[in-house]
Amino acid sequence: MRKAEDLSLFLLAILWLYCYPSRVYSLHQSNNITRICGIRSSTKSITTATATTNIINDTDAPHRRRQFATTYDEIMKSTTRRGLPSIEPRYRKLLQKMATAVDHWLEKQQKCWKIPLPVPKIATILFHTKKKTKQLPGSDKAKHLKASIQQFRKVFAIRPGEKVLLLTDPLLDPRVIDAVRSLANERGAASVTVYEGESTRYVAIPEHLRPLVANATFVVSTWFASVFDPFCQKLRRQEGQRWIKITLFRNLDLWQTPMASYPLEIVSELVQATQRLYPDHDEPFMLRITDPRGTDLRIPFSAAMRQRMRTDNRWRGHNVADEDGCYVHYLPVHGPNLYDPFMFGNDPNYQVGISGIIRPQWSVGLDYPFAEDDVPEIEFQNDRVVAVRGGNNTITKKIFQDFLLNGTLEELGCGHNPKAPRFDIYPAGPNSVGSLHFGINGLVESEYFKRAMPDWEEPHVHADLVCYDCTVTAGNNVIVDGGYLMSLE
Repeated sequence: MRKAEDLSLFLLAILWLYCYPSRVYSLHQSNNITRICGIRSSTKSITTATATTNIINDTDAPHRRRQFATTYDEIMKSTTRRGLPSIEPRYRKLLQKMATAVDHWLEKQQKCWKIPLPVPKIATILFHTKKKTKQLPGSDKAKHLKASIQQFRKVFAIRPGEKVLLLTDPLLDPRVIDAVRSLANERGAASVTVYEGESTRYVAIPEHLRPLVANATFVVSTWFASVFDPFCQKLRRQEGQRWIKITLFRNLDLWQTPMASYPLEIVSELVQATQRLYPDHDEPFMLRITDPRGTDLRIPFSAAMRQRMRTDNRWRGHNVADEDGCYVHYLPVHGPNLYDPFMFGNDPNYQVGISGIIRPQWSVGLDYPFAEDDVPEIEFQNDRVVAVRGGNNTITKKIFQDFLLNGTLEELGCGHNPKAPRFDIYPAGPNSVGSLHFGINGLVESEYFKRAMPDWEEPHVHADLVCYDCTVTAGNNVIVDGGYLMSLE
C-alpha cells in the first residue's frame, strides 16, 4: 500500500514537471491578458514574460533537474496526509486535475495487469474529493476579465484609417497603452501617437502641443484638461473629434474587477432613468442637495441648461465612443455629473446663482472621514465660495480655507455603476451609486494636497468633497434619497 502511494506521488510529480512549462500561468499577466484580448503586446510589456518562459523551457539537463527538485520539494513540503493547504489556488486546481489523471491511469494499469494490491486514490488523499464534482468554468476574475475585454473593444470604437492620439503620464500602466495601441493597429488605424506629459494635471493643452492634438481624430487621455479646456471642447464640437477620458483605467488589472465588467447597457439605463427624473418642462427649477449634517446647496437650472443636458451623449446613456464629437469616460463609473459647467457651455461670464452650504463627510487627500465635531462648512454665494467655517481642528479648517475661498463648483458627481466600491474615494471621489462628490476649483494650489498627494491625477487647485447620505431633488422629483439612487427603482 505504501509503495503504491509513493509511486503515485512520484508519477504526480513527474506529470507536474512536464505539464507546468506549457501552462499560461507561468506567463506575465500582461501577456496573458493581451493574448486573450486578441491583440499583440509590445516588446516592452512582455520582457518579463519572455525571460520567464526562457527559464522554464530551458532544455539544459542540470537546470531541469534543479527545476524539478525545487518543484518536488515545494509539493512535498506543502503536502500532508490531510491535504494541500498551502498551495496557491490556481496551482491547486492544476494539481488536482493531474492527480485525477494519475488515478485513472493507475486504475487502468491495475485492470490491465491484474494487480492484486488496492490502488490509492491520490486525488482523495490530497484533496478530499470522494467523488467528482462539477466545476464552474473559470474563476470570478477570469469571468470579469472576459467581459471587461469585450466592453473595452466596444467602447474604444476606433475606425480604419483614424489618427489615434494617447495623452498619457509617467504613472500610467504601460499595459494600458499597449492594449489601446494594439487594438488601434488591429482595426487599421492610420497612425497611433503616444505623448507622455509630465503628469495628468494639465488644466489646458500646452500651446506647442495643440497642432498635434488638432491633427488627431480619436483621443485617449489621462489629462485633466480633456473635459474643461475650451480648445478640446471646440475640437469635439466643430471637428467631431472623439475623446475617451481614462481617469479610472490606470491599471490593466482593473479588467478583473466587477465594476469593469458590469454591463454597459445597465449603466446606460440607470443614467437615462436619472435624466428622466429632471423636470421636462421648459421652465426653471431648483436642484437642491441636503443631508442630516446641515448641507443645503441650491443650484438654479434654466430651461437652456436642461436642454443642453439632454444633448450630452453620456446623459443620453451613450457610453461608446462611436459618435462624432462624443466625450466618454472609461471605466464607465464616473458621471455623468448632476451639474457641471458644460450645461451652460462653459461660459465663464454665465451666472448660475449657486448658493448654500456644504458640510461634507470626507475629502480626497485625507486619510479618514471628518469627526462629527470637526466637519468643515463651505458656503457659496453667487457661484463663489465666500467662507470656510466650522470644525474644532484648526488644521482641517486651514487646509480648505487656504485655497477654496473664491473657488467655483466645477462638478457635482454621482456614480451610476452598482459595482463601484462604496468607500473608495481616490482619485476623483466615490463613484458608487448615490454617493456624491463636490468638485471645487480654488484660485491657488493647495500646499497640503501637494504634500499629501504629490502624484495626484487631478490638479492641486481641485478639491473633491465627499457625501454618502445626501438627498438630491430636482424640482419636486427626488433623484437621490439619503444616498440611495432612485433610478435603481
